[in-house]
Amino acid sequence: MRVVLFSAVMLVLMLFGGNTARACDCVTLSSKERFENADLVFTGELLGINQVPVYGRHSFDYVFRIDATLKGPHLKTVVIPGSDTDCDANFQPNLVYRVYARNYDGDFVSGACSGNEVVGLKTVYAAHATIDHAAIWQRRFVNVLAVVGLGFLMGSGAFVWRRYVKRLP
Repeated sequence: MRVVLFSAVMLVLMLFGGNTARACDCVTLSSKERFENADLVFTGELLGINQVPVYGRHSFDYVFRIDATLKGPHLKTVVIPGSDTDCDANFQPNLVYRVYARNYDGDFVSGACSGNEVVGLKTVYAAHATIDHAAIWQRRFVNVLAVVGLGFLMGSGAFVWRRYVKRLP
């Protein structure tokens, strides 16, 4: 009975404590401070999201066409790396953004705390941005499934240990 109770408590703790470490704490900055901290500030349209096949610092790139440069070098396009964490910026297609980016090892990077903002739609007739809700729910489902599987394995291990290993002569 104790093993079942222990397994149930561990499972509940893992389910509710699983994703808390992914949070990103941001310091609230004024628009003037965000502008001063950035190396590149521009208004531009997200052209696309390119997958990067090499696993390393990032897993995809956001490609922007720059309409107006407010600070930094005058470029026509810029690539901002992303890696699908809570602290990375999350840009969606069909939107125009004001992006605050910093130069990091030769790449312009932007995060959730940079202060990026949506300033308009890509076209006049665009109804709304496309958000891939299926991918978000799929990722959450896989996380919950992994936690439940881990809890089941830990509970089974505890059960086998208590039932069979402890009784060996």
